[in-house]
Order: sequence, then C-alpha cells, then structure tokens
Amino acid sequence: MSEDPTPGWRFLKAVVEGDPIEIDGVNLWKRRRLWVERGETIVVAHPLYPRQRRELPVREVEGPEGPIVFAAGELTGLVWGYFVPDPTLAAGFDLAGLVGDSGTLLFSPDPQRTASFYARLGFVETYRAFEDAMLARVDLELDGRALAIVLATAAPAGVAEPSTAGRGGVSLRADDVNAAFAALVSAGVPGLRAPAKREGPWGRRLVAWVEDPDGRAIELVQRT
Repeated sequence: MSEDPTPGWRFLKAVVEGDPIEIDGVNLWKRRRLWVERGETIVVAHPLYPRQRRELPVREVEGPEGPIVFAAGELTGLVWGYFVPDPTLAAGFDLAGLVGDSGTLLFSPDPQRTASFYARLGFVETYRAFEDAMLARVDLELDGRALAIVLATAAPAGVAEPSTAGRGGVSLRADDVNAAFAALVSAGVPGLRAPAKREGPWGRRLVAWVEDPDGRAIELVQRT
C-alpha cells in the first residue's frame, strides 16, 4: 500500500494486544466486545516505519460524554496501533509554491502535533524515533531541506526545556505570500503579521508571519 495517510487522524499509542489503552478515561481493550464498526477505514503511516502504510478500521465505543471514535488494528505481530481524530490535522493547507529554506531543528513538547502541522505545510516525514515508548523525534523534508522535531525533554541539558520549547522560528519562501497567508489564517492558523513590503541588503521582499502549534513564529517570504 503506497497511498498517502488519511488526513485528520493522530497517532495515539502502540501497545501489545490486551494491554490497557485509555481515551477519555475509558479502557478501550476492556470494552472491546462493545466496539462498533463504523463501516469505514483510514490509511496510516506505521509509527516506527513511516514509509509503510496500514489500513485500519474506524470504530467507536460509548464513553462518558458520548461515542469515542478511534481507529485501531494490528501493526506488527501482536502490537496494535491506535489513532484518534484530530481536526487540526486536516488536509494540507492550500498554499502557493511554498518551498523549504534551510535545515532546522525544533524542540516541542508534542512532536506528533508539531510534525503534523508542518506536514500540512508540505513537509514529508522521513524518519521517527521513540524513547521509552514516547515519540522523541520526527524528521521531515521539503524541497531537499531538513526539519527535525525533537521532544523538548529529550534535548541535551541546557538546550531546551518544555517552557522554552516554542522559541525560535522558521523561514519559508513562498511564490505568493498574500495567498499563503490568507490560506493559513482561513484554516485557523494564528496570523502574527499581515503581508508587508520590506527593504534591506537582501533586496525587496514581501513578508508575513504566522504561528505554529508551539507558539513559534513562521516567516513567509516572497522576493518582489
């Protein structure tokens, strides 16, 4: 299977068959006999081997505040993967000619969320690593440029702490900054500064700023 993962779904956890897995305080495995098939499937990237794909059925089970929707299935051997809907991971942003700039390392308290955000910008996942069953690093690439999202607590001592994980920034070039900024803001991405012309030693540019899920500034740049 080589098709792209279904947008709008987030990896939750991989556990050995029968081990506890909770959503909203409900142990899904204990209620397995109450799972209801919704008659649909999603395609997901294998958590350890992102170039591999799995097709998982979408299910639901009654929770304390209504149905809990999730997708679950066997990934490898007796290891099950669980995925949940996440509206912030919808289809990719409709941007105009966005390309990468330089290789960047970002620290985040939630690498899955942050990597999924940048995937919507056009970055493609190439690698992921786990430490103590937690996602510790996701590598992505856009136009030959590398971007690594690293769990803040996994950073070397003194480099980053969770409280400062959102600092720093990313610069991306766009063919049409006005269109890119409008598309991101309309999709719910916080806009920090609307497109404006800038002059400097680098020449004339059109620049706008938006914000990623960790509060990190993203500069959108267009040469004019």
